[in-house]
Amino acid sequence: MKIKNIKEIEKFLPKRQIDREIRQSLVKGLTQEEVMILYGPRQVGKSVEVWKMIEGLLRIGGSDIFYFNFDVLPIEARDPEEFLRWIKSMLGEGKIYVFIDEAQRLANIGRWIKYLYDLKTGIKWVLTGSASLDLKNRTKESLVGRKIEYFLEPLSLREIVKDGNMELGKVEKDFEGLNQKLREYLVFGGYPGVVTITGPDEKKQKLADISETYLISDISQMYGIEDKQNLKMVAIYLAENIGGILSKNNLSNLTGIGKHEVVKCLEALEGGFVVRKIRSFAKDKTKELTHRSKVYFEDLGIRNALLGKLSSEKILMDRGKLFKNLVIKMLSEKWGWENIKYWRTTNQTEVDAVVVKAEG
Repeated sequence: MKIKNIKEIEKFLPKRQIDREIRQSLVKGLTQEEVMILYGPRQVGKSVEVWKMIEGLLRIGGSDIFYFNFDVLPIEARDPEEFLRWIKSMLGEGKIYVFIDEAQRLANIGRWIKYLYDLKTGIKWVLTGSASLDLKNRTKESLVGRKIEYFLEPLSLREIVKDGNMELGKVEKDFEGLNQKLREYLVFGGYPGVVTITGPDEKKQKLADISETYLISDISQMYGIEDKQNLKMVAIYLAENIGGILSKNNLSNLTGIGKHEVVKCLEALEGGFVVRKIRSFAKDKTKELTHRSKVYFEDLGIRNALLGKLSSEKILMDRGKLFKNLVIKMLSEKWGWENIKYWRTTNQTEVDAVVVKAEG
C-alpha cells in the first residue's frame, strides 16, 4: 500500500516505545543506494523500526512511500516486472521508498530483488526478515555488493536501563534501580512486548505466547520440522545447558531424537535467532570448525519460559548460567557473535570468552 500521511501509520506504532540504538544507523542507511535488509526474530520490533523510518520520511515530505507485508503475498509480487509496473502506476514525483516486511516469504526473493535493483530505477528497497537462513541465504549470492545488512536483537540491558533514565556506568548513583532492572532482565529478557508491560503475570503470559507461537509453530513451519515436539525438546535441552559444550550425540541419546533431526532442529533454532553458537578459539581456523561449539540464548526470557522458570526464586540455582549468558551477549553486542570464542586447553582449563579482533 502507498503511505500518504502520518495518521495512516499511527495505529501501527505502540503507545510505549523504547528508543533503539540501531535507529540512527537505519536512518543513515536510507540515504545509501544499496538494498537494506533488517534481520531479527519476530516481535523484537522490526516492523516498529520500519514504521519509524516511514514516519521520519513523511515528516520530511516529498517522497513516495510504499509498504508491503509478504506474510500475505500480493498477487502482483509474483513477477518483479508486474510489481514494478504496479508501483509506478501509483507514483507522484518524489523519491521512491519500498518497504517489504517478511521478505523471506517470497521463495525467489534474492533473484527478485536483484532484478529490480539492477534496473537502476532509483527506488530505495528496504527488506525485513524473521529467519536468517531463509532470507540471508536467498540473498547471499544474488545481492553481493548490493546490500547493507542490519540485525535487530531483543532489547539490550543498556537500552532498558537508558529508557529508565539510568546509566550502567553509574552504579553507585542508581544502584537500587539498576539492580531491579538487572533482576527483571535475567528473568524476563528483552522482548519489547514483555518489557513494556507491567506485572509479572502479564509478562509470563506474553513470553509463553511468544515461545509457543514463534519458537514452536513459526520456526517449525519455516524450517520444515514436522514434529514440533522435537524442536521443543531440543530447545529445552539447550535451555538447561546454556554455556555447556554441545554434543549432538548426547543430545540425540538423551532426547531419543535421531541425530539428523537433532541437526535440523539446531539449524532451525539458530536460523530463527533463538540460540547462538560460539566456537572454540584456535589460531588454526580449520580446528575451530572441528571443535565442538557452546550454545547461548539470544533472549533469557525465552530460555526461562521454556523451562517454566519465570520468577527470581525459580532461577536462583541458574544465576551463574544466566550471568554468563548475559556477559557473552553483551560482548556480542559490541563485537559481534562471530568474534566471540571460548578457549579450552588440553588439561581442560577454560576461558569462557575470547574476543577476536579484526587485526588478530
